[in-house]
Amino acid sequence: EYRAHTDSWAAWPARRGADGLDPVTPDDHYFNTMDTRRIYGPFDLSDAVMADADFWLWREIETCCDYVVLEISHDDISLDGVAVQELARWTGSSGWEFKDVYFNDYVGDNSVWLAWRFVSDSSVTYDGPWVDDVRIRKFVPGEVTASGTFHYYDRQDSYVPARFTSALLYDADPGGVDDLLASTTTDGNGFFQFPPLLNWDSDDSSQDPFARRLDLYVVWETDSNDGPSRRKVTSLLGTLSQWGSGVHTNASDGAVAFANYVENGSGGERAMWLFDDLHRAKDYVVATTGSSPGTAEVRWEYNVNCFFFNVQICNSGFWPAPPLNGIFISNQHVGARAVVLHEISHLYMYNAMGQWFWQA
Repeated sequence: EYRAHTDSWAAWPARRGADGLDPVTPDDHYFNTMDTRRIYGPFDLSDAVMADADFWLWREIETCCDYVVLEISHDDISLDGVAVQELARWTGSSGWEFKDVYFNDYVGDNSVWLAWRFVSDSSVTYDGPWVDDVRIRKFVPGEVTASGTFHYYDRQDSYVPARFTSALLYDADPGGVDDLLASTTTDGNGFFQFPPLLNWDSDDSSQDPFARRLDLYVVWETDSNDGPSRRKVTSLLGTLSQWGSGVHTNASDGAVAFANYVENGSGGERAMWLFDDLHRAKDYVVATTGSSPGTAEVRWEYNVNCFFFNVQICNSGFWPAPPLNGIFISNQHVGARAVVLHEISHLYMYNAMGQWFWQA
């Protein structure tokens, strides 16, 4: 009950024991040849991703030879032969200072021990170290579930769901490579939902655990894979059409919603027209034959009407071999569903028969 930082009490290393010294006497110096610990444990970090101890420290210690340390162990520090790690050490003199020491290497352990240890040599003593307002913390992240909808404007300029479009969930890492966390496909209503994720960014180095939550965003692509078949719309070089959402920085636990659409009148909405044509053609074949028509890929680029295939071809068409390996849709035909379905039919005929022209 002396020299407290808060309220009336603080911890001092020489009071306990048969020969303990009450520091409120005029002689309030610690003893020579001391080696004493205040131990706390065990505590459970099995569910934690970060852990620390913060406290206030006042000290008047012989600089050369005496010191106070914070120690940690996987085992009971009071037992002989236990391996102990020193986390931090202080000596010399200072008024009350706030200390915050992390021990993240010990997360995952269900039995952790801490100790404030004081050691003095055989001569010269002072008022010693005082510790107050100790707090041991662990951070256990919650879960986050991302979901939302994706839409576009069709050829009739109606706002419609982007059916069966690939949706990719990323964690943004400024200055690094963004992490792909999960992938799914929109349903027939353009809705998507990713499985729940631990809301923890392992790539972030911040000591503030609340600043290490996931920075979430979604990318949608003209790609759909249901196992028996795959449908894609790409550029002439094979790049998928993509759209991205904004970033939910340090996303809150619980539900995170994304809602996006392809801008009306953009080149991208034409890619969605073609993508929907692929779905419609596939759905028709499955409904009438009971089997998948196989994989189909459309290559198209905004304002590009010609494809260079040994010679320049300025018309939509299907070719099963390199460099096309699929369908080319000229930009002049992107609004004509009949032309697109005609070329898709050639491709599906080739998948089924090994040829794409029917000869009587």
